Amino acid sequence: MQGKIGNGAIAAGTSTKDAEFKYIGENNTPLADFSIAVNSHGEAGVFVNCKAFGKLADYAALIRKGDAVCVVGIVESREYNEKIYKTLNAQWLNIAKAQPAQPAKPAAPMFEPSAFEDLPDDGELPF
Repeated sequence: MQGKIGNGAIAAGTSTKDAEFKYIGENNTPLADFSIAVNSHGEAGVFVNCKAFGKLADYAALIRKGDAVCVVGIVESREYNEKIYKTLNAQWLNIAKAQPAQPAKPAAPMFEPSAFEDLPDDGELPF
């Protein structure tokens, strides 16, 4: 899903790779770069490049490939080599972690049956 509100936008999709986290500038501002794939009802997918700064970057750094991500932010454009590149500067985001494809492990027994082998079998309770 994607939508545009003025120069703001909403995008929801699947992360294409793990977020890249780094510090930038003289103030060592946290920055997380990530990208999500947005599919629109049978149409070709759209890839949205996103950035998060500050405390939001700390949260965005948790994004892993395959996570469902929803981002609300401001669209910024820049020109490089006569091409225009757009980035969604996150103001809010939510991450739904991808579930592992492995079946869950069975719970460990609460006690070992061998713990009862040394108890006397005289019909009396041990307490």
